[in-house]
Amino acid sequence: MVGFVILQPSTSLQVFVPYELSERILQYCRVDFKCLASSALVCRSWAYASRSCLFEKLTFRPELAQRFMGLISPIAKATLHTPPASTYCRTLHIRNMQATNTFCPFSDGDSSALLNHPLQPLFSTLTTLAFSHSTFPPIEKFMIFLSHFPTLLSLSLDDVHWDKQHPPSQTTIPPGSKLPSITSLDVRNVNWSQFFNCINNAQLLMNVTRLHVGPVDEWDIPPVSQYLFNVSPNLEYFSLRFKNRGWRKGYVCGMAPVVATYPVDFIAVESAINSGPVPLDSTLPGNGVREEYRRIWGLATSVYPIPKLKDVRIEQFVDTRFGVVQPTAIFWAPRVIASIIPPSIQRLELTLMLERAGQLDQYEINWKFLEYALCADDYKSLKRLVFRVGGPVDLVNLGDLISARLPIMAERGMLEFCRMEVDAN
Repeated sequence: MVGFVILQPSTSLQVFVPYELSERILQYCRVDFKCLASSALVCRSWAYASRSCLFEKLTFRPELAQRFMGLISPIAKATLHTPPASTYCRTLHIRNMQATNTFCPFSDGDSSALLNHPLQPLFSTLTTLAFSHSTFPPIEKFMIFLSHFPTLLSLSLDDVHWDKQHPPSQTTIPPGSKLPSITSLDVRNVNWSQFFNCINNAQLLMNVTRLHVGPVDEWDIPPVSQYLFNVSPNLEYFSLRFKNRGWRKGYVCGMAPVVATYPVDFIAVESAINSGPVPLDSTLPGNGVREEYRRIWGLATSVYPIPKLKDVRIEQFVDTRFGVVQPTAIFWAPRVIASIIPPSIQRLELTLMLERAGQLDQYEINWKFLEYALCADDYKSLKRLVFRVGGPVDLVNLGDLISARLPIMAERGMLEFCRMEVDAN
């Protein structure tokens, strides 16, 4: 048993504290870096527990590159003979990386050189990797770089771009670089066509169970839809955010009506929509919902059977900061609800940003369709419709208004209202 001894000042008794208990105590200090740094100097058993909290999440910035490399280097040994910081690191956030930076993983243009890259000590320990506000050379080399992290479970990209000025890449992604370990993907503010066309064509990231995408524009729908279709057998959580713009029939179809195929002939799709009813496959469940959607909006829908999907989140369902245009509530959310077949779904969350409850009536939200669809057979396992609310709006008044718009769901006790986290979008 490994632990440490506490001497009681009033007695001669010694209290033995197991290491597991001391580690649990130090977990409560994980956000107090000063406390963790001091605790690491108490004794060897505290050093490991403190450093595992202190270095669990690291951030890399090019301006502090030398200092960071010294921290994770294998030769960086502590005075108590504890391992370097790279041993404890599980999450790495890379910010403000540019293709011209000295420490950019692709600056030499040779993927084999990654084996000797300064970040190599982290290749075997990281489970979460995040990039933000960064620009890289060809996306194919970026994907090859990710394949050097065999334990990677979660990938996050925010405002990441691939340098268009860089010569076109001739790199092909080898079969062993499919990134099978990644199960969580969070992608925001990227070139959607470039990113999703790459992973769709190379069949990458096919084991994702948690997916967040946004904000998506209308012309980004085809590649995003194709990826959603590819990962649908494993998907358990799906979060989506649309840009605050209008829509056109040719783009919003995304994929061919009813049966998902790719690529899409937008002219043929729009012609089919305008020529009359599209035959529905009677073997597919929920066709009543899709017929009702077609009757109201004049558009056919794709069909996405997602057997394991339990939780769906649609962000900015209504956000009054955008003024009178609310395309998510008026168009996109109904389309998503009508397009998916989630037999295992338990929770649907919509986020709102309001100043007062009455603002909801300023927009032409089709509450009747939403309730009709969410009470249909496709959503028979749905237990909660959650409205996560931001802004100064009174939650009680808002709950009364939405309950009046969705009376059946209110009577069944399916509605839930809660406040949005401070740092949520």
